[in-house]
Amino acid sequence: MLKIQVYKVIPGAPPSREEKAEVSITSNPRGARVYVDNKYVGTTPLKLKLAPGTYTIKIAKEGCREYVTTIKVSAGETKSVSTQLEKKPSEVGGGLLGNLTIIAVVVIIAIVVVAVVFFALRKRRPPPLSTVILL
Repeated sequence: MLKIQVYKVIPGAPPSREEKAEVSITSNPRGARVYVDNKYVGTTPLKLKLAPGTYTIKIAKEGCREYVTTIKVSAGETKSVSTQLEKKPSEVGGGLLGNLTIIAVVVIIAIVVVAVVFFALRKRRPPPLSTVILL
């Protein structure tokens, strides 16, 4: 099978090659993992050369919420993606539910301590004088 390609020749122009776009990706904090269309490509700060098209960019770092955006780039274009990554609430003590859990645990411990002290002191008291039998 014979395949024929037709090129338009422009006088004075260099030979045609598909030009890529340059994408600069930064985050604060630095060192976040970068994924393009769910494929790991490096850590921030990062410069990529991408063919023209639409891409999903994901920036992720341990302890932070993921940042996901979609970009469309054209040949020769320079684009920047920059984000301030938000910290995730900590697992213990984060948000209202975490604080309520901590308060409940402290209250339960306090009740147990008071009960133990109460029963310990109750057993140490001498019997009332009225129960002493005189012969």
